[in-house]
Amino acid sequence: MTIQVTPSKLRKGGQYKHWAEEARVWIWYRAIKLNCDLSDYALDKLFAWTENGQGDKSTDERPRTFEWLRKKARKPRGIKNKWRTMDNLVATVNQDKRFYGTKDLYYSDLWKLLQKNTHCLKEVQLQFDELINKYKLIRVDSDSYQVLTNLCIKYGKQSVFDRCLRISLRQMNSISAICLVWIIGLMARSPQTNYIREIAELTLDKRLDDFFGVYFNGEKLHLQYYTDAIEVFLNSKIESISNGTVGYGYVEVKNEWIILPHQVIDNLSEEVLYPLPFAH
Repeated sequence: MTIQVTPSKLRKGGQYKHWAEEARVWIWYRAIKLNCDLSDYALDKLFAWTENGQGDKSTDERPRTFEWLRKKARKPRGIKNKWRTMDNLVATVNQDKRFYGTKDLYYSDLWKLLQKNTHCLKEVQLQFDELINKYKLIRVDSDSYQVLTNLCIKYGKQSVFDRCLRISLRQMNSISAICLVWIIGLMARSPQTNYIREIAELTLDKRLDDFFGVYFNGEKLHLQYYTDAIEVFLNSKIESISNGTVGYGYVEVKNEWIILPHQVIDNLSEEVLYPLPFAH
């Protein structure tokens, strides 16, 4: 099946809006609505006005910020001392305990990954390291860890890598897990790491489907965004590879290192990795 990438939409003034930017705004909006039963008008009253603009709330004039977010994924530009900009709105909404975490959703690296086909190696490594550190994960060379060496001999390196990765992803929220797997797959481009690429593709296929399903279940946008995201991933590459950057071979080797939560590594055993049943 050939997957067609959704073209960017022409906006007023001749500017284009990438489909992933549209998805980003709608998912942020819908994440808020999933956690409350407030109307767009009520959300405007709570969040759209700046502190200095509070006195104007009683007038007939209102920003209709959340209405336009819902209808057109239109980001508010704001009016100084009156209505909030998009960035200010995201920060303010996140301070409400009902919507805590929506800021991380909006600023996730996934939206950058979806809007680029060619990536800088240093940038990708930085994103990877940030995710590893944030979720207290560790990379381990299976050849230097006897338990892992034995498990790789018994079950195969691909199976052990996959099991350890799945345990690690359970530590993460859904969008961060997608980013980590995306980057792992992006860096696995040599014949030696084909098995990692295969794991990444299978994992992303399910996780992207589930992710967009949460916010667009039963809608055409669910399938559209999911297939567009898969197409972007399959056509993504690291710029440094094609340019023959020295040192990428080391990245490829290190990409085979097992990823595990810090608290698991000291108690790692066959029973931990291969319980029955083992769910995704």
